[in-house]
Amino acid sequence: MTRKQAVSDAIKILSKKKENEQTVKILREIYDELPIIHWTPNSVLDAFAQFIQENGRLPTRGDFDATLPSRPTIKKIFNMSLVDFEKHYFPEHFKEINKNSHYWWFTEKDFLDSFLDNYNTIRGGLYVKYADYDLYRKPGTPAIRLIIEKLGCNSYNELLQKTGVKKQRESFNVKSNKRTINISQEDVIV
Repeated sequence: MTRKQAVSDAIKILSKKKENEQTVKILREIYDELPIIHWTPNSVLDAFAQFIQENGRLPTRGDFDATLPSRPTIKKIFNMSLVDFEKHYFPEHFKEINKNSHYWWFTEKDFLDSFLDNYNTIRGGLYVKYADYDLYRKPGTPAIRLIIEKLGCNSYNELLQKTGVKKQRESFNVKSNKRTINISQEDVIV
């Protein structure tokens, strides 16, 4: 039995009950498009809706495969670019950001979690130097420079303090008759 025959049989069975009216209508649309050898406006919208339902976001460059139409196909069918298509048909999922980044859908919490996970894995929670972070981070996780930027920090030390990995040093001055000495908390022996 082919897919087209199976859909035809399902239509016959389901059309006997009035409550299945909407299901029968959709099955008839699918039947008319089988076999799917070309994209139609309905099949493109359905493919995007299915992807969003499964992933909770719009597709990125790496997601376009046989289950999604190509950019030229979208341009041909809808006479608009992919960005315009997503803005028009899926505005609730569209974000005005650079989708060329692998991490365009990351939230601030995702960046923070990724950083803390890598930081604690690299040296078991011991101090990790700026240069070592990118050398030893897990593959597929954002680079430290991007994390610093996305978490609104100006430096690696500020990031460490903001995340609670490194505490703000307290220092105090000791004045003598010859000079003033600045002593940080690390210098004090208890």
